[in-house]
Amino acid sequence: MKKLLFILLIPFFSFAQKPSKLEKRLNEELKIELKEQSRNPYFSGDTLVVVQEFKIDQNKVLSYQTNHKMYNGDVYYIRKQEVALKDIISIGKDICVLLETNDKVKITDTNYHSDGTKDTSTQTQTYFRTQFCNQKNNEYLGNELVELFKKEGYTITISHWYD
Repeated sequence: MKKLLFILLIPFFSFAQKPSKLEKRLNEELKIELKEQSRNPYFSGDTLVVVQEFKIDQNKVLSYQTNHKMYNGDVYYIRKQEVALKDIISIGKDICVLLETNDKVKITDTNYHSDGTKDTSTQTQTYFRTQFCNQKNNEYLGNELVELFKKEGYTITISHWYD
């Protein structure tokens, strides 16, 4: 019986996808951002709540989900961003680090209302927002990501980097 169980588990584990270096680096930076956000005495926005870390699936689609409070306080929404790696053309920073496309980022917002209802809307945008905002003088990150995209087979550039 033990042999049969072992044989059945081999195919299951062989399909597990190992995270790419790009995915790992984005998630490392996310952890740094979350720590920096809690240490920043001048931070005045809502703290970032991550529902799903950066994930690259087998189709080479990058996704990321965050939870956001609405202005009235009793409603929130979960934002899922998705973009194919091949559609990312550049990286930039203007307050926060952005992955830029030509209107290829699929944004799905699921709104949760105080009465228990929810609704979902989908749109496309130009920018995939990483929410990496608190670190300054971090153009090295842009350079690292350009190189990691290159190793994945994609060419992107740094468009601008403003702190």
